[in-house]
Amino acid sequence: MNFDELRRLTQLLKTLKTLHSQQEILEWLRENKEYIRSMEPAQLEELREKADYDKDAWEEVLRQLLN
Repeated sequence: MNFDELRRLTQLLKTLKTLHSQQEILEWLRENKEYIRSMEPAQLEELREKADYDKDAWEEVLRQLLN
């Protein structure tokens, strides 16, 4: 991961931590859809863990976004 990717991921994480409802998360993910689609599964899992989101809710949101 290069510096720009790390900086963007850090900014995304800061934003995610401010979102509380599943609807807010879904809206944020839609806005960042292309970037998120380019992420590896391990990166998505790390992002979820760092944002401290419930795994089931996170997977449901990703399923809605990516399908």
